[in-house]
Amino acid sequence: MGLDASGPALSEEVLIKQIRKILSSSDLNVVTRKSVRSALEAHFKQPMKAHKAIIKQAIADFMQAKLKSQPKSKSPNSDAKVSSPFTMNPNWHSASGGIVENKGIQPELSVGTAAVSAVAEKGKGG
Repeated sequence: MGLDASGPALSEEVLIKQIRKILSSSDLNVVTRKSVRSALEAHFKQPMKAHKAIIKQAIADFMQAKLKSQPKSKSPNSDAKVSSPFTMNPNWHSASGGIVENKGIQPELSVGTAAVSAVAEKGKGG
């Protein structure tokens, strides 16, 4: 049984109300405009292609309202300083000892030079 293209005319208000109802009971992480349109077609038993713009706008409005209504959560440690093994170091030293201009993030290594030398010598086969 296909969808009847000549179904009763839908008011924008009725359509938006049903969209909100669908979204309220959907997982907003996976819902798509197409899945909403399919749910509307099943509910109203008529094609919704002509209403795509209204559906798109109603979903956007619903999502925006949902975001605004959620309180901004503050994690318990949000004021704590985050420790990172990476630091900004514009004057990073190259392996040959020269200074390399670098504006990116470089790892802050805490390995002694003797350990680095031993690894380098081992890599040379010596």
